[in-house]
Amino acid sequence: MQEYEVIILGGGPAGLTAGLYTSRYGLKTLLIERGLYGGQIVNARTVENYPGFPGGRFRHGSGTAYV
Repeated sequence: MQEYEVIILGGGPAGLTAGLYTSRYGLKTLLIERGLYGGQIVNARTVENYPGFPGGRFRHGSGTAYV
């Protein structure tokens, strides 16, 4: 059986961010999601404060990030 230092339940924005940070610190991490990674954000048309984009906006479906 595998052992993990951190187990994250949920692959929404917070879970994915937690996974990024724990991996950066070299912790053995398991992220569990029952549906699609991204959580409810995959159903949103426009997202503000989108992680990874300096301007923080992303319009779903258009492939446009506002930076």
